[in-house]
Amino acid sequence: MLCVLLTATLSGCAATPATPGPATSTRTGITGQVVAGPQCPVERVPPDSRCADRPTEATIQVVDATTGRTAATVRTTPDGRFTIALPAGRYEVQVLDPAGGMAAKPIPPVTVSDTGMTEVTLTVDTGIR
Repeated sequence: MLCVLLTATLSGCAATPATPGPATSTRTGITGQVVAGPQCPVERVPPDSRCADRPTEATIQVVDATTGRTAATVRTTPDGRFTIALPAGRYEVQVLDPAGGMAAKPIPPVTVSDTGMTEVTLTVDTGIR
């Protein structure tokens, strides 16, 4: 009897969500990577793999396009990856301080649907010409 009671109690604990998120059962938001390019002064045909855009670390700020309020600010991993949980809506995504002080290229507003994560690649300009 004690085993049955303990199992029922532990099963109830396992049903509690482990991570906070939107009220919906589907996780929504923005996920992606920050890359820096160009890496070479001259583009070649066929492309040279040494000149491909490279992942870079940066701080990402997400602003709600409707209210103008900051919805989130996160630091990428060293390989430039990030995931931000957000409710469905329209957002402006900005790269604040890419490694090496490079300028971020503007991107259009991002629409997050209520069906899952929206993937983006954010490119920062290295200034190499």
